[in-house]
Amino acid sequence: MSDSATPVVATSSRRQLIMRLGLWAGIVGPVFFLVVVLLDGWLTPGYSAMTEVISFLERGPTGWIQSLNFILTGLLFILFAYGFFLWMRPRSSSWWLYGTTALIALSGVGMIIAGAILPEAPGTSQLTVRYVLHTIAFTVVFLPLGLACFLVGGKFIRTPGWRIHGVYSLLAGVFPMFAALGNLYSSFVVEDASSALVSATTSQPANGGLVNRIIVAAAFAWYVILASRLLLRIRGGRNAPGQA
Repeated sequence: MSDSATPVVATSSRRQLIMRLGLWAGIVGPVFFLVVVLLDGWLTPGYSAMTEVISFLERGPTGWIQSLNFILTGLLFILFAYGFFLWMRPRSSSWWLYGTTALIALSGVGMIIAGAILPEAPGTSQLTVRYVLHTIAFTVVFLPLGLACFLVGGKFIRTPGWRIHGVYSLLAGVFPMFAALGNLYSSFVVEDASSALVSATTSQPANGGLVNRIIVAAAFAWYVILASRLLLRIRGGRNAPGQA
C-alpha cells in the first residue's frame, strides 16, 4: 500500500467507527431511557406508573433525573441519525436519505426540548407557555419518528431481503403517529383533557400511564430493531438496501 493511500484508509476506518457508534446509539438510547423510566418511577414516592405519564417524573426534587434522561436519549437519537445516514448513503437517493435522517434527528431534538422544559402539574390550565411548549416537544418526538418509519418502510418493502422489515416499519409507524396526533387532540381540541387516552402533560384515565409507556416502548423499539439489523449486516459484510 502506498503512503498516499494511508490517509484514505484512516478516514474510512474512522467513518466506520463513527457509523458503528451511531448505530449502537440506536440500541442504547431506547433501552437506557426505558430502564431509567422504570427505576425512577418505582423509586419516586407517590408516583403511579399506572396513572401518570412519563413526563410527570420531571417534577419534584428528583425530577432532574428524568429531565437528564430525556436530554441524553435525545442526543443518542441524533447520533443514531448520523450513523443511519452513513450506513445508507452509498445506495440511497439524496432526498430520501436526507429527509429520513432529518426526521430521526428531529425526534431527538424533541426529546431534548422535553427534558429542558418541565411539564405543568396535573390538571393545570392548558394556556400556560410551559404547557404548550412541552406538548409541542412531545409531538416533535413522535410525529417525525412516525414519518421516518413510513419512509423507511416504503423503501425497504420494495427491496429484496428487507421486505419483512419494511412491513414492520410501516406498522411500527402507527404507534408514534397515534401518540403525536392523539396528544395534540387531547391537549388542544377536547375540553376535558383529563379524560383523553393519549397526552404528554395532563391527568389521564386510570390506565393513562400504562398506555403512555406501551406507546413509547412500541415506538422506540423501532430504533432498536433497525439498528440491530444494520449492525448485523455490517458484521456479516452484507449490503445495504438497494445495493447489488
